[in-house]
Amino acid sequence: MSRELAERFEAIGVDAYRSENERYLKRCRAGQIEVVELGRPVRQSRIFPSVSSQKNLEIVECYNEFIQCEGEDDLFFWTFAAPAGKCHLADLIKEYEAFSELVSAEVRYLKRTFQVDVHLLAFHPRYDKDEELFDLHIHFMGRVPLEYRVAALGYLDEKFPRVDRKDKPVESVVAAVTYMLNGVYPVDKVLGLPERPLKALWKLSQSKKQLVRKTGTFALWKRLNHPEKRGTRQSARNQSSSTPRMPGDYFIAYIPPRSDEYGETLQLWERIKP
Repeated sequence: MSRELAERFEAIGVDAYRSENERYLKRCRAGQIEVVELGRPVRQSRIFPSVSSQKNLEIVECYNEFIQCEGEDDLFFWTFAAPAGKCHLADLIKEYEAFSELVSAEVRYLKRTFQVDVHLLAFHPRYDKDEELFDLHIHFMGRVPLEYRVAALGYLDEKFPRVDRKDKPVESVVAAVTYMLNGVYPVDKVLGLPERPLKALWKLSQSKKQLVRKTGTFALWKRLNHPEKRGTRQSARNQSSSTPRMPGDYFIAYIPPRSDEYGETLQLWERIKP
C-alpha cells in the first residue's frame, strides 16, 4: 500500500521518495535465498504503512507487556474533538498545534486533580468531503481511578464539545490501542482523498508533529524496560553523498530479525541503474 500511496502523491506533484534507486531484500533462510522487491524507498513518515506498521506493532507489544505487569483495572478508551471544530485545509497544522497544546495542558491537569494516568494519545485528522474541512479528534488510553471517574468525565464534558466515552473499562485493550494507532493515517481513506486535502495531510505528516504520544507511567516504564533502539542496523561503510556511485547492486544494511528462532537473516540492497 505504501507504493500505491507514493504513486498517488507523485501524481499530484509531491516527492514522496527518499531516493531514485530501487531497493530489495535478500531473505536468507535454511540455505535458500529469496529476493523481495521493495521499489524506491519512501520518506520516513507515519503516513506510509511500511513505516507506521512497524512502529505501531512495537507500541502495541510494549503496551500489552506493560498492562500485564501493571494490571488492566480502570483502563479507559475515550475520544475528544477539538474545541475549535472543523478547520480549513490551509489551517490544519495551525489547528493541530493549538489542539495539541490544549491536550497537553489538560493531561497535566487530569493527573494533578483527578489522578488520571494517560498512557497513550493518538490524534486523528479526518477530512469531511461534504464540508471540505478537516475534523481533528484525539483518542485517549489511560487509567482513571473509580473514585474520580465521575468528576473527571464532568470536567472533560465542559472542556471539549464532543466527548465519546465509555462508562465501563475497555474490554479489549490491544484492539483499542491497535485501532487508535492504525487510525492516525488510515491508508484506505488517505488514498481516496482529493488533491488539495491530500496535499494538506502530506504537509502535516512532514511537519514532524507527534500525532502519537506515549505519556504517564507507560512512557516511564517503556524508557526503563524498552529504551529506544538506535543504530540497530549494521550499515555498510558510509559513502559520500557527493560521490556518484557506479551502476550495480550495493549492500545497505543487515536488518535484525524479530526472532532468530528460524535462523533467518535479512539484507537490504540498493540497485543503481545505468
